[in-house]
Amino acid sequence: MNALPALSASEFTTDRLRLRKAHDADIDGLIELQTDSQVRAHLGGP
Repeated sequence: MNALPALSASEFTTDRLRLRKAHDADIDGLIELQTDSQVRAHLGGP
């Protein structure tokens, strides 16, 4: 059985979404998201 091909694009962009690898400059925003109780309610986990 063959494995599914992996995505190789470094960035994926649509009209409403931009996915890319995290950069060092993203740390403050990531901390803000991870510590927001409304965001955490939808992420699950501890």
